[in-house]
Amino acid sequence: MQVFDLPASFLTALNAGLAIYADTVPASRTEDVSTCEKYVIQQNGAYSAFSIAMNHNVKTLKTRVLILGVESSTLLDLFEYVESMLPRIQGPMLIPTIAMELQAHSLSMTIKNCRRHIHTIETTTGMRQFNYPHEKRGDNALDWKSLDLISITRELSSFLARFAFIKMQAETGRHLVQQMIRSTNLLVVDNGQQELVYKLQHIDNWFLGVAANCGYLSERATAQSQTDSSTNIEIAQSSREIAEQSHKENGAMRSLAELGRQDNELMIQIARDSRAVALAAAQDSAAMQVIAAVTMLFLPATFTATRRNHGCPHGPGSGLGSHV
Repeated sequence: MQVFDLPASFLTALNAGLAIYADTVPASRTEDVSTCEKYVIQQNGAYSAFSIAMNHNVKTLKTRVLILGVESSTLLDLFEYVESMLPRIQGPMLIPTIAMELQAHSLSMTIKNCRRHIHTIETTTGMRQFNYPHEKRGDNALDWKSLDLISITRELSSFLARFAFIKMQAETGRHLVQQMIRSTNLLVVDNGQQELVYKLQHIDNWFLGVAANCGYLSERATAQSQTDSSTNIEIAQSSREIAEQSHKENGAMRSLAELGRQDNELMIQIARDSRAVALAAAQDSAAMQVIAAVTMLFLPATFTATRRNHGCPHGPGSGLGSHV
């Protein structure tokens, strides 16, 4: 770090975890310019892959750069891009400019993928809005009853969180780029550095577009999420009404079952009473037979004979014998 000759306050800034831009460039061209200008550029220590410290020699136009926290693949892309820019574009801000451009490109690709997913969700739910004449409506909308609205709502919530993060990155990126433009304008000595200013202005507008897209897509995702939530509430209310109706029907069925059980108990009781009556009738019949037998046994003989004569009119002693 002695080679960079960075003050302790600059090194402390790298660990602050916030978007930081610090330099020793004079506030105007009328002030004396020191031999070496120092820069510390960090978009966000918690997320950004680019934390850069630089030492630029104004006389030799040589710049020493310290890049922290960058992956090897990204570092390779960075320096390949830098080589393609030289010598047309040059200056102490060349490497930070390319780093910010690569990040703006990455954020734009993320926004593009998120937009595609939101389009798919809107088409599936039938909420896709067609704002241009060349866009055609499709027949991909599905029935709400067949959709997993909980999963869709969860996915939309993740998009909203991602848009908030990307918008924060774009806004802090714009702040850093604008500071880089200011410092570069104070050091412009040739057309190469002027080209660098133009490129920084382009990146500034790029970040502005990314932030605007985040706001726009956030509104669309919020509208879709609110509709899904309202639909979920309606489905829940319908399910509750169906459950209440089913509960009422179950109560009615239980009442009918209770009435049926009571009827069965009454029928059983009637059957028992009928059996008791039948047994009593049988016992009465047997008793009557006994009474009849006893009565026949104890009747007078004259009554019995008379009964027999009446039963046999042509027996002995009848009037037929006297006529023979």
